[in-house]
Amino acid sequence: MTLEKLASPAGALQDILHLNDVLARVALARLCHSISRARALDERPDIRSHFNSILYQLLLDPSERVCYEAILCILGKYDNTERHGFCDFAFSLFILLIGFE
Repeated sequence: MTLEKLASPAGALQDILHLNDVLARVALARLCHSISRARALDERPDIRSHFNSILYQLLLDPSERVCYEAILCILGKYDNTERHGFCDFAFSLFILLIGFE
Protein backbone atom coordinates (compact mmCIF):
# COMPACT_ATOMS: atom_id res chain seq x y z
CA MET A 1 0.00 0.00 0.00
CA THR A 2 1.43 3.38 -0.91
CA LEU A 3 1.71 6.36 1.41
CA GLU A 4 -0.76 8.22 -0.75
CA LYS A 5 -3.42 5.53 -0.29
CA LEU A 6 -2.81 5.32 3.47
CA ALA A 7 -3.40 9.02 4.00
CA SER A 8 -6.22 9.48 1.48
CA PRO A 9 -9.72 10.25 2.78
CA ALA A 10 -10.70 6.59 2.38
CA GLY A 11 -7.34 5.29 3.64
CA ALA A 12 -6.51 3.23 6.70
CA LEU A 13 -5.02 6.16 8.62
CA GLN A 14 -8.37 7.93 8.53
CA ASP A 15 -9.87 4.92 10.34
CA ILE A 16 -7.50 5.47 13.27
CA LEU A 17 -8.98 8.93 13.79
CA HIS A 18 -12.21 7.23 14.90
CA LEU A 19 -10.70 4.59 17.17
CA ASN A 20 -11.27 4.78 20.91
CA ASP A 21 -7.59 4.02 21.55
CA VAL A 22 -5.89 7.23 22.66
CA LEU A 23 -2.37 5.82 22.25
CA ALA A 24 -3.13 4.83 18.65
CA ARG A 25 -4.18 8.41 17.87
CA VAL A 26 -1.11 9.79 19.67
CA ALA A 27 1.07 7.47 17.60
CA LEU A 28 -0.80 8.59 14.49
CA ALA A 29 0.00 12.23 15.27
CA ARG A 30 3.69 11.43 15.66
CA LEU A 31 3.72 9.25 12.57
CA CYS A 32 2.05 11.93 10.45
CA HIS A 33 4.50 14.51 11.75
CA SER A 34 7.51 12.33 10.94
CA ILE A 35 6.29 11.41 7.47
CA SER A 36 5.19 14.93 6.56
CA ARG A 37 8.68 16.21 7.43
CA ALA A 38 10.51 13.52 5.45
CA ARG A 39 12.89 14.94 2.86
CA ALA A 40 11.94 12.13 0.52
CA LEU A 41 8.56 13.81 0.09
CA ASP A 42 9.98 17.14 -1.07
CA GLU A 43 8.86 16.32 -4.58
CA ARG A 44 5.42 15.03 -3.47
CA PRO A 45 3.61 17.93 -1.78
CA ASP A 46 0.28 16.17 -2.32
CA ILE A 47 1.24 13.29 -0.03
CA ARG A 48 2.76 15.69 2.49
CA SER A 49 -0.48 17.69 2.58
CA HIS A 50 -2.52 14.51 3.25
CA PHE A 51 -0.40 13.72 6.31
CA ASN A 52 -0.53 17.33 7.49
CA SER A 53 -4.30 17.26 7.10
CA ILE A 54 -4.58 14.21 9.36
CA LEU A 55 -2.31 15.90 11.89
CA TYR A 56 -4.49 19.03 11.92
CA GLN A 57 -7.62 16.88 12.31
CA LEU A 58 -6.08 15.47 15.48
CA LEU A 59 -6.09 19.00 16.95
CA LEU A 60 -9.87 18.60 17.24
CA ASP A 61 -9.64 15.24 19.00
CA PRO A 62 -11.79 14.90 22.14
CA SER A 63 -8.81 13.59 24.13
CA GLU A 64 -6.61 16.25 25.70
CA ARG A 65 -3.58 13.97 25.39
CA VAL A 66 -4.04 13.59 21.63
CA CYS A 67 -4.57 17.34 21.17
CA TYR A 68 -1.47 18.07 23.24
CA GLU A 69 0.68 15.67 21.20
CA ALA A 70 -0.66 17.09 17.92
CA ILE A 71 0.16 20.61 19.10
CA LEU A 72 3.69 19.54 20.06
CA CYS A 73 4.16 17.98 16.63
CA ILE A 74 2.85 21.04 14.78
CA LEU A 75 5.05 23.37 16.83
CA GLY A 76 8.06 21.16 16.17
CA LYS A 77 8.54 20.34 19.85
CA TYR A 78 8.26 16.61 19.35
CA ASP A 79 11.67 14.99 19.70
CA ASN A 80 12.09 11.39 18.54
CA THR A 81 15.09 10.84 20.78
CA GLU A 82 13.13 11.30 24.01
CA ARG A 83 10.37 8.79 23.38
CA HIS A 84 11.75 5.60 21.92
CA GLY A 85 8.80 3.55 23.16
CA PHE A 86 6.26 5.61 21.29
CA CYS A 87 8.42 5.65 18.17
CA ASP A 88 8.50 1.87 18.26
CA PHE A 89 4.74 1.82 18.78
CA ALA A 90 4.16 4.22 15.86
CA PHE A 91 6.37 2.16 13.60
CA SER A 92 4.59 -1.04 14.63
CA LEU A 93 1.24 0.58 13.96
CA PHE A 94 2.44 1.73 10.55
CA ILE A 95 3.65 -1.78 9.65
CA LEU A 96 0.34 -3.21 10.87
CA LEU A 97 -1.58 -0.81 8.64
CA ILE A 98 0.51 -1.65 5.59
CA GLY A 99 -0.42 -5.29 6.06
CA PHE A 100 -4.14 -4.47 5.83
CA GLU A 101 -4.81 -3.62 2.21
